[in-house]
Amino acid sequence: MNYSVFTGHYFTDWILILTTLVSLVISRIHRAHKQLFFIQIYIAASLFIDILSTLTELLFKDNRLFQAINCISLNMYSILEITLLYMFIRRVINGKNIRLIMKMLCGIYIFLCITIWLLFPKAIISNIHPLFALEGILITAICLLYFYEIIHTGFSNDIRENSYFIAISGILFYFSISVPYYFGSYRLLAVSPEFFIVFDCVNYCLYTILFLTFIKAHLCPIPVQK
Repeated sequence: MNYSVFTGHYFTDWILILTTLVSLVISRIHRAHKQLFFIQIYIAASLFIDILSTLTELLFKDNRLFQAINCISLNMYSILEITLLYMFIRRVINGKNIRLIMKMLCGIYIFLCITIWLLFPKAIISNIHPLFALEGILITAICLLYFYEIIHTGFSNDIRENSYFIAISGILFYFSISVPYYFGSYRLLAVSPEFFIVFDCVNYCLYTILFLTFIKAHLCPIPVQK
């Protein structure tokens, strides 16, 4: 077994798993937040991927085998991720044109992933950082479309009690930061393999902040149905 998994990322991965687990428990307790349904699925899927990645790294000494399993799961997860976040944000968007643009952005990423995997089968067992950066760009754009609409239409709720606003702000924070990070790290990873550890640690910390915003969103009052 590869016992370095317990300390290899300075416990940032374990902090992320713990935060995700807490957010899952809270999402189940506050499952009456129907507007956060897709976020609840996202939390469960993220926890599954985190545990799968940790177990494969622990059980397989062959680093190539671990990398292959990890890359396949992350590549498939990226499609699920953008789909769930799109469906979550779409529920609060009223403008038909904005909904159409969001649908197109999500569809572009899914189509591009499938095309790359069909043309280059080995790509599915590789970490393609520019592709993940593109996912971040598209999700950031979807979030900005939400803020564009509320700026023009306004909303009466206190933002501190608006679960949509809090959750989408967390999504925008993570993915807007991850875009330049993925692009910049792509070159550094090729130069220094040790940078993988730094890259993962920072990414785990940013994801932890994202799930903290999901916890906050679930603790908001349930909006009154009119």
